[in-house]
Amino acid sequence: MKLRFLGWSLLLTGLLLPGCPIYGEDDGCSIDADCPRSYFCDPVPARCEPEPTLQCSRPSDCTGNATCSRRGICTSGDCGWQDIGCVAGYVCSKASGTFECVREQDLPPASGGAGAGGVGGAGGASSGSD
Repeated sequence: MKLRFLGWSLLLTGLLLPGCPIYGEDDGCSIDADCPRSYFCDPVPARCEPEPTLQCSRPSDCTGNATCSRRGICTSGDCGWQDIGCVAGYVCSKASGTFECVREQDLPPASGGAGAGGVGGAGGASSGSD
């Protein structure tokens, strides 16, 4: 009798108090940093969603931490990333202390035009092969 009671007690306890939380098959997220580049964390379903594509023709068309990339799309990150760069007509400069896209004629004279492309370079204005 005691053995049967003990068995049922252990079974009931095991059903009521699982040892590990139960999660779904997907990887879920809680903050944007949990997601790959160009994705954001949608907290309600806790999954990474692609960032909406916002077309741009100048840096001021983008908000927040986005850069008007060489493809003419607002992209998370700064122009210092090799795959982001700047939209045509702008160059990547760190003259202000952070990477940002500026019109070449707005660069300080000390920066000059030779090294002003920075890591991202100017979209469409390069003479080399891509």
